[in-house]
Amino acid sequence: MVYAISTKVNMKSQGLFAIVLAVVGIAVVGVFLSGMFSNPGTGSSVIPANANPKTVTVDITSSGFDPSSVTINSGDTIKFVNLDSSAHWPASNPHPTHTDYPGFAALHDLQQGESYSFTFTRIGTWGYHDHLNPFVGGTISVQ
Repeated sequence: MVYAISTKVNMKSQGLFAIVLAVVGIAVVGVFLSGMFSNPGTGSSVIPANANPKTVTVDITSSGFDPSSVTINSGDTIKFVNLDSSAHWPASNPHPTHTDYPGFAALHDLQQGESYSFTFTRIGTWGYHDHLNPFVGGTISVQ
C-alpha cells in the first residue's frame, strides 16, 4: 500500500515536472522568436519611415569632403561624388574597421566621376573618413 501511494505521488510529480518544462520551453521559444523580429539599432521605439526622403550630395575634392558635416533625417541618402583626380573611399569610422555604422563603406575606391550612395536609418551622429586617406573625414547627423 505504501508502495502504491509512493508511486502515485511520484507519477504526479513527473507529470507536474513535464508541464513546467513545457511552459518554460514555450516561453524560451517565444523570447527567441521575438528577438528575431525586433527592429535593431532603434532603441526602444520604432522610428516612422521618412515620408519625404531626400538625397544630399557630398562632393569629394582634393581638399576633402564638401560639406564635411551634414544633418539629415532618418531615411535620407547621402551621395558621395568623387570630383578629384585621385581615388577616394568614403567609410564609417573608425579606420580601418568601419564598425560605427555597419554597412556604411563604399568597399572600393571611387575614381573621378564615380559615386557611392548610402541611406541612413539609425539616429545619431556618425563620423566618417576617406579609407585611402583616414585623416580626411566628416560627420553625418541623423535625426
